[in-house]
Amino acid sequence: LESFPQNVSIITEGTGCVLIQAVLRYNEPDPEPSEAFSINVTTVTEADKNCNTKRINACAAYLLDDKESNMGIIEVNLISGYIPMKKDLKKVVGYGTGLFKRYEVDGNTVTFYVDQFSAEEVCASFRIKREVEVEDPKPGSVKIYDYYKPEYYVTEKYSLPPVSECKKIEDVTLSFIKDIIEEPTTIQNVDIAEEEILDIPEIRLNPDGSIAFNPAEEAEMPDVVELAENP
Repeated sequence: LESFPQNVSIITEGTGCVLIQAVLRYNEPDPEPSEAFSINVTTVTEADKNCNTKRINACAAYLLDDKESNMGIIEVNLISGYIPMKKDLKKVVGYGTGLFKRYEVDGNTVTFYVDQFSAEEVCASFRIKREVEVEDPKPGSVKIYDYYKPEYYVTEKYSLPPVSECKKIEDVTLSFIKDIIEEPTTIQNVDIAEEEILDIPEIRLNPDGSIAFNPAEEAEMPDVVELAENP
């Protein structure tokens, strides 16, 4: 059918039972994004033992002349096979006294409720961990919109860093640890947040130069140690 609405007439002849079935298929184009928000989505690899952890940084700002939006939403659709790390989501929201009021996890979607957006960029940063390995996963997406004016929205797709990046991070981490073991030194210009100070077990090297843990120590080894350099 070339246009709608249309009338469809069916004429039959003969005797017996007849079944008439009609199936209508159509494509509805997505509405054009508005210019109310800017959006910036980046992903990085977080070092862990099995190279299963990534970090998503989703940032947005309000661009219209009235300077401030209504309550806003940051909606992150995760790539198949990954789940969010709940402690990171709780850290973004805190006690709900800042811009981030609460979060929800519904299936593969993480939603943050933001008090309002302004010209100053607001970012939600959290880690995701691969739970199931999925072959050739589709990109994820982030949508920013005004809760009371959903026509004010922007979206952006994202992909995760390749597995090869994990190897690079692992090599740098092992080299860093070996240097400390072989030549003890003082680490300067490093700011470690109090909540990030972790009890790391004693590290020893195998004859081949690899890092050796006993089973109990390996079980206690943290997945991630975050060190932030001072400016």
